Amino acid sequence: MQASIWECTLTACPLEERQHGDGLLTMNLLNVLAAWHESVEWFLGEHGISARLEVSPDDGRPKASMWLILRRGHVEGELLLWETGEAELNTVRPDGGVSQEHRQVNSLAELAAALDSLLKAVA
Repeated sequence: MQASIWECTLTACPLEERQHGDGLLTMNLLNVLAAWHESVEWFLGEHGISARLEVSPDDGRPKASMWLILRRGHVEGELLLWETGEAELNTVRPDGGVSQEHRQVNSLAELAAALDSLLKAVA
């Protein structure tokens, strides 16, 4: 059976993309997070939410990571995602209160749920 060019497998794996013998492309969730940020940054800005994506330096660290920071007014939310799928969801509320939640993100659905929580925190 020939794979569609639209099919892909999303996993917590090293940053590089891999082409499998069955024609499916495995993408790292960090790449998906970067693509999501690039595709919605303008839209979020139009709704008063600033979005910034930071990438860990390639300096020999054992795990690459990215962190997405969303800010609206005095509310800030951050999703920190490592290539292993470990994630931290942090929010700072206007009253100074802080919320921290550890998650394991190993699929597109889990990444979407984390992004949804992040957006709700700053909305």
